Amino acid sequence: MCKGVNRLVSTGLALTAMAAISAATAQELKLGVVTAVTGTYAFVGAPATNGMKMAFDEMTASGFFGSAKLNVVYEDNASDAKQAVTLINRMATRDNVLMVIGPISTAEAMATAPVANDLKLPMFTTATSPDVLKPGPWIFKSTETADQYMNPIAAHIADKLKPASCFLVTIRDNEGYIRQKNVFRDHVAGKGVKIAADETILASESDFTALSTKIVNAKSP
Repeated sequence: MCKGVNRLVSTGLALTAMAAISAATAQELKLGVVTAVTGTYAFVGAPATNGMKMAFDEMTASGFFGSAKLNVVYEDNASDAKQAVTLINRMATRDNVLMVIGPISTAEAMATAPVANDLKLPMFTTATSPDVLKPGPWIFKSTETADQYMNPIAAHIADKLKPASCFLVTIRDNEGYIRQKNVFRDHVAGKGVKIAADETILASESDFTALSTKIVNAKSP
């Protein structure tokens, strides 16, 4: 995740800088940042936003942007896809940003990508699902797909730990997590690991008492 965030920060700011240099007549140039600083996905959004702020300050201090005046508009979509869509629209129509970094999660990015593409607003996200790119050429992602990082994890578990079975639990309202689970499931199952259960939860859930009971009582197939 750290590498993904670093690429997100450096590439996003560099792209904006290049746009700023080419827009010689502009007095003020803006970059939008839409991330989940609060809510379910704040565990990624908060540190990513802090990293962007540090990177921007360091790049500004080093003179990276030259004579261009670049301002960054930070907004918290509170881990809510509808709020993210609202902020993308606002940044394009009111704030006149050159591009948007974010949103953080696949669930948010899947909602905002068609909007940003229709607005012809470059959107650079950390969403893991390749499906986020389907709306069109204005959408970019910095992170690997689930196949690239879940297959090695699944191989390690199947080949090194050799469990008889696995009880799977994933978040069903985030396509990125569903894809990760499917890649993992198919890989370990292909190596003979039995799937004891395949359960789902909502990202907003916090009471896992019933699920814990299911896990404890589960029997290997």
